[in-house]
Amino acid sequence: MLSTKAWGISLFVALVALLGFNMAGWPLLLAIVLGIITQLEGLAATLILPRWTHDVPTVWHAYQIRQKVIRDA
Repeated sequence: MLSTKAWGISLFVALVALLGFNMAGWPLLLAIVLGIITQLEGLAATLILPRWTHDVPTVWHAYQIRQKVIRDA
């Protein structure tokens, strides 16, 4: 998912802030919030998809895949 990439970047920023500047404020909070959002998005996509599918970039794409499967059935 695309949100996972944003989470990875925020984890890197939080790590640099912690190790480089001894600051755990907003970068760490941002990484935690994005991590929760990423996990919720993955759960939502899993619940939306009718069967396992790889490389689904967003929940919207999962919904479109579900609609296509329903139309083709």
